[in-house]
Amino acid sequence: MKTLNLRNVAGWEIPKKLFIGLFTSLLLLAACSNTATAQGTLTNGWTYNGTIAPVGHSDTWTFSATNGQSIVIRMGEITSTNGFTPRIRLFNPNAVQQALASDPNSAEITVIVTNTGTFRVIADDAVGTTATGTYRLTLAQTGVPIVVAPGYQGGPLTNGFTIQGNMPVGQLGVWSFSANAGQAFVVRAGEITDSNFYPWVRVYGPDGLLLGSNDSPGYGEVAFQATNSGTFLVVVANYPQSSSQGNGTYLLTLAQTGVPIVVAPGYQGGSLTNGFTVQANMPVGLLGVWNFTASAGQAFVVRAGEMTDTNFYPWVRVYGPDGTLLGSNDSPGYGEVAFQATNSGTFLVVVANYPQSSSQGNGTYLLTLAQTGVPIVVAPGYQGGSLTGGDNYAANMPVGEIDSWTFTICAGEAINVQADAITSTNFYPWVRLYGPNGALLGSSDGATFGAVAVTATNSGTFLVVVANYPQSSSQGNGTYQLIVNGLSDGFKICIPVISGTNLNVGVVGGPPGTNGILFTTTNLTTPSALWIRIRTNQFDQFGVFEYTNVFNPADHQRFYRLSHP
Repeated sequence: MKTLNLRNVAGWEIPKKLFIGLFTSLLLLAACSNTATAQGTLTNGWTYNGTIAPVGHSDTWTFSATNGQSIVIRMGEITSTNGFTPRIRLFNPNAVQQALASDPNSAEITVIVTNTGTFRVIADDAVGTTATGTYRLTLAQTGVPIVVAPGYQGGPLTNGFTIQGNMPVGQLGVWSFSANAGQAFVVRAGEITDSNFYPWVRVYGPDGLLLGSNDSPGYGEVAFQATNSGTFLVVVANYPQSSSQGNGTYLLTLAQTGVPIVVAPGYQGGSLTNGFTVQANMPVGLLGVWNFTASAGQAFVVRAGEMTDTNFYPWVRVYGPDGTLLGSNDSPGYGEVAFQATNSGTFLVVVANYPQSSSQGNGTYLLTLAQTGVPIVVAPGYQGGSLTGGDNYAANMPVGEIDSWTFTICAGEAINVQADAITSTNFYPWVRLYGPNGALLGSSDGATFGAVAVTATNSGTFLVVVANYPQSSSQGNGTYQLIVNGLSDGFKICIPVISGTNLNVGVVGGPPGTNGILFTTTNLTTPSALWIRIRTNQFDQFGVFEYTNVFNPADHQRFYRLSHP
């Protein structure tokens, strides 16, 4: 064995102090080589497994980041010997420690990086005596594509699609979606199974800013209107309110304006049809995502009512095409939003449980849309639709339901509508009457009946909405009789009206946007081919055709006929 002469190596004399320093450095390097392992590069959304053994061992991981990006790193215990306590330390590209966290079960670091380059994460045990164990490590990072490890969940979210995910101790669920400035979104994660699991949702914008953070025993939810465009990061985790060992499974749903809805098998959502009552489930922490199309000026009523209930408060939110929240309402029996649209497009309806009683509330519900200017389709087993000229109509009113009825009428004619309770469990019949232009013409409710009586000031199709008014209880229900003055739906020629020197002829109930042709004659026996065509015009958006001309007093009688598709 050869001995190195440290006094003179290659003609250089090594000073004593330098020798001591070199010797100390060699000892430190030797120690590190026995206890540290370079594990590799962290990928956004990928969950890694590591081992802290033997005692005093540490793993080193790296990732690249850019100034302004948000970073969440979580290290969770898988197995433990002698009180293994996960600890993570984050060092920036300048080798300066930026953050440190430790916890007996799950340690997490959350930062916005302030420089650009390669960052280093050291994972080890905080006790450092006799503890060893295994761990999982996940990185969530804004502005970087997500890659998901086998056996875990994460990646892009689809509007309306409910995903089921697992949440082991100390894991992060890393998800994303794209949005444009002005779009509104609601993200909710709800527990399916629970071992001290508090679902915690955080949403980060494309600029790395935290837009919202929320947790509870039943669900976490973030609702926001985007102020910029790009890719948004969603981080789902257990919040250690009850225990840092919390774990379970969860549902995750995104509701977003301006994007088509895709519904997962076994869940409900999608397009609403005017007058059609839908039955749907509401597990803990779910969002029901629905939509409908409306034009400016149209009025709508959306109501979700409970069918079965475990601390379930139906909560309805409606968002306009521009992402504006138009209404939000909840109660033990139903949630309802009523509004007149000020712009045209697709409206988003979000149904959920409101945590008034419990964030773990769940049940089943009825959902109904009533809308002016759109044909009514009635679900089997429910009542509503076109009035047929009769005076009485019998109907049921379950908790939280609304019935929609329509009729056509000409300006100047009388309208009398009354709903009488037949059987009642805290049922207050509530009648609302809407005109063709979406204006609310009358609203009335009472312990035994609600009634509206008006004279039509314009022609067209009118909407009657019957519901329970929560004067006594939002869970009121019963049966009722709708009493009207012979109102009917369909195509009608209004009685010609002489006003001063003008003659006005109107038609209601025509197909909007189609052409009608008005013919006239003074002799009813004239063959139809010889009647005189006097007006070709389109039915307006309310299905109304109008003709005004100078009245000729020399006509002893005149007849009119309208041809339409």
